[in-house]
Amino acid sequence: MSNPLSNAWHWVRQWFSTREKLPDLSRNDPCWCGSGKKYKHCHMAED
Repeated sequence: MSNPLSNAWHWVRQWFSTREKLPDLSRNDPCWCGSGKKYKHCHMAED
């Protein structure tokens, strides 16, 4: 059985490493998170 805390840290490290590699996105591009939404309706305010 895997350690839940270890799994959480793995996810956090993966998320931050993905965010560091982001190309410049325009408002109407698909969001980098894979939600299927446009960037402007998903993570634009956070970035």
